[in-house]
Amino acid sequence: MKVKNIALSLLLGAAAVTGCGKQEAAPALPEPAYGEAYLLQLQPRDSVLIADQLRYGFRIRGVIDGNPFQPLPEKPALPGIRVIGDWEIDTLETRSEGGLEVHDLDAHIRLTSFDEGSYELPELGAVVGYYDGGSDTLRFEGRTLEVWNCPVDTTKFAPDVLNIPSTELIRYPWTKKEVWTVVGLSGGGLVLLGLLVLLVLWLIRRYRRRLQPEVQEPAHIRALRKIDTYRDSAWWKPERQKGFYSGITDSLKEYIGDRYGFDAPEMTSGEVLHHLKTKTDLDKDLRSGLGHLFEVADFVKFAKHTVDDAENATVVPFATQFVTATWQQAIEAEAKKEVEP
Repeated sequence: MKVKNIALSLLLGAAAVTGCGKQEAAPALPEPAYGEAYLLQLQPRDSVLIADQLRYGFRIRGVIDGNPFQPLPEKPALPGIRVIGDWEIDTLETRSEGGLEVHDLDAHIRLTSFDEGSYELPELGAVVGYYDGGSDTLRFEGRTLEVWNCPVDTTKFAPDVLNIPSTELIRYPWTKKEVWTVVGLSGGGLVLLGLLVLLVLWLIRRYRRRLQPEVQEPAHIRALRKIDTYRDSAWWKPERQKGFYSGITDSLKEYIGDRYGFDAPEMTSGEVLHHLKTKTDLDKDLRSGLGHLFEVADFVKFAKHTVDDAENATVVPFATQFVTATWQQAIEAEAKKEVEP
């Protein structure tokens, strides 16, 4: 009987250790189906967040080796969605059918978005060549993409669990000791307050000149001064590019807010460009260059994109040109108003 109890205890102990030491594996990404468009999130979670990357594509069987195969559209136009790179085509399986070598292919592009919202992705397609020299165009219905600013988990909130008891203020009569304590503390506080006021007045009289407000520099001078601090090519190193593009775009947004009178620093890049397009007379070429700079900066800050030196070398000159050109337009507009009766 003693031997049986020891064996049973060992078995139960082993089962407990096995159960406690077991760790759940991360959820595997689902395998896309053949013959239809798929949208595959590369981060294993139940919602797509801003700056997450996804694969949007399709799978197809039996493409003959050497025959034409071209995914469509070649350059997808997706409003609100950023396309990272070109089409990627992977061979899933190669086999022989009727004496011909055929492949099962996966064609996809990588997507990301920096704005919350719901997006209807366009249909995909492919031009496929056959053994007789002909070709056909296949179409795959588009998908819907929901992008969230932050994950919301409503499965664990239970309002009934909150059991906050009601409280009542309990009042007691004051004793003489408590009254004199309050009077003493109040008197001491008044004395300290008076001494503090005298100290502040003395400091103001002594340092009056230092307390005078500084003359505010014009907005374009402040912007050019900040932009000039990023002129050194040391900012182009991959590990410093995020600070480089953040500093340039923040300086431009502060200047744009002062120049055109709206809260540009608190807006996204897309909102700033939309406001400039619809409510200002900003030159089209300057607005286009600004949109390109904001787009590159978003890729660097949110998608960890690395920019080459040739692109980096154009950033400070363009930012300087943008500030000087728009400020000159403001001066000319003021001069025109003064001339007009």
